[in-house]
Amino acid sequence: AYDYERWKDMQDYFCEDDAGHSPACAGGVHYRRPIVWPIYVDEMDLFDRHTYPKGGLVLHMLRALLGEEEFRQAIHHYGTRFARQPVDTEDFRKAIAEATGRELGWFFRQWLYRAGHPELRVRAEWDPQAKSLHLAVEQTQEQRELTPLFRLPLQVEFTTSQGAQTFRIEVAHARDDFYFSLPERPRRIRFDPNQDVLKELGFPRTREELIDLLRNDPNVIGRIWAAEQLGRRRNDLLALAALREALLNERFYGVRAEVARVLAGSRSPTARDALLEGLNDPDARVREKVSMGLGGFEGDSVVAQALENVLLNETKTYVVAAALQSLAQVKPENGFERLRAALERDSHREVIRRAALEALSSLEDERALPLVMEWTRYGRPPRAREAAIESLGKLGKARPAGQADADRVLNRLLELLDDPYIWARRSALRALGELGDRRAMPALEEFAASELERRLQREAEIALRKIRGEQKNRRAAEPPAGEPESPEPVVESAPENTAPLR
Repeated sequence: AYDYERWKDMQDYFCEDDAGHSPACAGGVHYRRPIVWPIYVDEMDLFDRHTYPKGGLVLHMLRALLGEEEFRQAIHHYGTRFARQPVDTEDFRKAIAEATGRELGWFFRQWLYRAGHPELRVRAEWDPQAKSLHLAVEQTQEQRELTPLFRLPLQVEFTTSQGAQTFRIEVAHARDDFYFSLPERPRRIRFDPNQDVLKELGFPRTREELIDLLRNDPNVIGRIWAAEQLGRRRNDLLALAALREALLNERFYGVRAEVARVLAGSRSPTARDALLEGLNDPDARVREKVSMGLGGFEGDSVVAQALENVLLNETKTYVVAAALQSLAQVKPENGFERLRAALERDSHREVIRRAALEALSSLEDERALPLVMEWTRYGRPPRAREAAIESLGKLGKARPAGQADADRVLNRLLELLDDPYIWARRSALRALGELGDRRAMPALEEFAASELERRLQREAEIALRKIRGEQKNRRAAEPPAGEPESPEPVVESAPENTAPLR
């Protein structure tokens, strides 16, 4: 469970860092910065995925580097020496040196004072004559002012018929070459077997090697990595069969959940049938991921019926919420009625109503707009209101019934900028950015200039950036006419903030 949480932290950090390249990261704010970073508009800007998920992953790497005993000694010394005092990162580094005798300035420089992470490309070549395995490791990340070549002490494990052997290596250059004498060609290679290092790994493996890792890698992160590599073989029936087997038989729920996500990405009949079997998983967290994955099979009546069965028979609210969102994507004839009925269901943190309101925005049904509009009303459950407000922006962008409805949506969202509930105002800002209506710009500019809460200021800036970006894209797509317009300034976004309001 600990390793699975580390894997999820990696994905959270990658999404913030990756400039939006991954479809899974769409809609967020993307940038790269060091963890120790004195440049910000407001100190709350640093409550982000670099500070928290990446910060936790760096602490894990530090523990792996020092070993459990020395790490605990260092933490105890740090807490004791600096009790009831203000501290900074350098105090922590010095405390580690005092407690362990180890100077880790290089570790702090690359992981805390520099930005980014290693992107590794690994190749393995077996020489049968010399009985030697050549491992070539390249760092392929773009080296920028803040992103260095990394120094990476790590392990490599080789398994032969005589058992597993582990070797320690250190990657430190653009390319490093390592040679290992082994009794025979290894049937399994595990690079960084404990998955301690924060990295992106490209390591071509055969289908058989990946299936072996999916079944037998002792580390959760290693098994998820193998599943993702198999998932790229979309037309490989043996790879899909191995993923189905993992979905039904893998011992840890987190791997089964990620296998369901991988299967959903293939959009194949084989994957669909495997996911339908996965609806019977004993763990609700897996059934939730399976239900989400089934949303990719638009127009499939078998999937629609299975999702309706989930709505009728499932006892776990988060699974029901996932099924509602997928049902809207599958688009059955009775989709609107199912979603409207779900608005009558109470649930933890309003997850069912929120899912239904979000799903209504993708249903393309003209009856959705007045229903969602009603749920933006002050007095409705707060979390449901947030979902309704954000759905309003998507519905308005679709303009299901013409310009009159678009005007109605815009006016309602502008009204909500003065709502007494802070997160309703945040949702209205996000919805205006989604709507992309240029007429909202004066109100957004005024809001950004006068709002005291920095997180809401930032949301207004992001909305303005989206609207200006859409206008530029539209102008670029149109044939030139008359004099070219001057480019408009872009409001730079600050880091996303996930801290609670104090």
